[in-house]
Amino acid sequence: MHSIIFDGSFEGFLCVVYAYYYDKIVPSHIQREDEYQETLDAESVSVNTDQPKAARVLEGINRKISPEAAKMVFFACLSGEDDIYMDIFKYTVLGFRVGALVDSYLQTDYVRRVHTLHKRVGHETHMLTGFCRFQETRQGVPGKATQPPGRGQGRKKVAQPLFQPLRLALVLLSSLLAACVTAFAGPVSFVGIAVPHLIRWLFGTAKPLVVIPGCFLGGAVFCLGCDLLARTVFIPTEINISSVTAVFGAPIVIAIMLRRRRGQG
Repeated sequence: MHSIIFDGSFEGFLCVVYAYYYDKIVPSHIQREDEYQETLDAESVSVNTDQPKAARVLEGINRKISPEAAKMVFFACLSGEDDIYMDIFKYTVLGFRVGALVDSYLQTDYVRRVHTLHKRVGHETHMLTGFCRFQETRQGVPGKATQPPGRGQGRKKVAQPLFQPLRLALVLLSSLLAACVTAFAGPVSFVGIAVPHLIRWLFGTAKPLVVIPGCFLGGAVFCLGCDLLARTVFIPTEINISSVTAVFGAPIVIAIMLRRRRGQG
């Protein structure tokens, strides 16, 4: 195990990942040069920033994991949090192992921390760009009147209570519709658990705009296929569709659980 020292840049961190895979340097600590503290339990190794190596790792993250994962790593590196680089490293290594499914491992501490930092840095970036936008003046100097971020907060406070009843009504309506469908058709097991993971695996992304319509179509196709088998396999006897969905859905759920356990190990 080694204590890795790098320059603190995003490209430098990518070179740390490169050193792990190609130079077999396994880190126990990853620290910036300006905050380096020597440890007794690990040998110190300095990793220099190399643009071609960093570009190669970044291309691998985009291709083998997802562009969203590359953005996660970039934003987390910009956060400036103490002791964050080891968590980002573990997130990246897990991503190379399981692909785009890495962002579904939210029960893992380091994945959850990377997601939290990505949201926080993204929010700060949005606030900064919204606070100050520049344009060239007549004198050729970039500048523009600033707008305080607090403007419009009063409207948000007024609008927020208006959305609470709507949110509650949507939850109650969704629960009522699900109860009616279950009462009419009976429980159909493993569809809601297996299909979303299959969709994420097939499309290689966890974007809601892709996953949600995919789940609608994939769930319908999955249920129709299972219903066809339930009606035709043991003609003239029909078996319960839930039994067929369990036969196909249970192995998928078990495989996902085993894969997550290997990822945590």
